[in-house]
Amino acid sequence: MPNAGMAMLSAGDGSESAFLRIRTGTFQTGTVAEPLNLHGWQLVDEMNRLLAGGGVTGYVVPVHLVTAENIAADGGDRLIYDPANGYRDIYRHIWQRP
Repeated sequence: MPNAGMAMLSAGDGSESAFLRIRTGTFQTGTVAEPLNLHGWQLVDEMNRLLAGGGVTGYVVPVHLVTAENIAADGGDRLIYDPANGYRDIYRHIWQRP
């Protein structure tokens, strides 16, 4: 017998509507959200490395399941998934930018 909670799980970009459904407990219990802001910073870093003659990092963002229990963290209060792991400061340090 399928688990009803799993039937209400989706994967994708972690859209605002998915966050709202999870927050209200309507039609969805979780989503595997993509950290689009982090991806942008990573893209710029990879391009900088390639233009400077370096290789790619091979970094892959870990999978993150957004649920009602953790939706308030990591940007969920703004209806996005944006990891609070300091990645902006790390990239600024790599690029030697304040």
